[in-house]
Amino acid sequence: VCCRGLFCAKQWYQRRVRGCDRGTYEMEGNCVECPKDTYQPSKGSTSCMACPTDTSTNEETGQTICLAENAIESLFSGLSTTLIAIIAGGAAVVLIIILTTIICAVKSKKKSARVMDVQIRPVQPVMTGQTKVGYVEYR
Repeated sequence: VCCRGLFCAKQWYQRRVRGCDRGTYEMEGNCVECPKDTYQPSKGSTSCMACPTDTSTNEETGQTICLAENAIESLFSGLSTTLIAIIAGGAAVVLIIILTTIICAVKSKKKSARVMDVQIRPVQPVMTGQTKVGYVEYR
């Protein structure tokens, strides 16, 4: 309430220059938040609009939009099934890669073990002219 003969600068500015913000409306010279299940997307309005059927403001006041009822629950319930499928698929791919790597490493180790199974041992030297020659035996 303003004193007689004076004006309230803030109220005057909100109503006349700037108008009430979105999510509010002008009532008796004041900006008031829209009640729950109503909204106002525009500035400078004198009323709020009722949310359409099957939408709400989720018990909030001063809203600029209405949301589909249970929109958040629907989003997460649908997402959780999809998310589980993605995680399970990703885990399966990672498991296959790990198993393939292990199998390849084991096979590679067996191959390298065969190569390392070369034994050098002296055998009966064979005389070729004046030189004795030894041989390497492979398994």
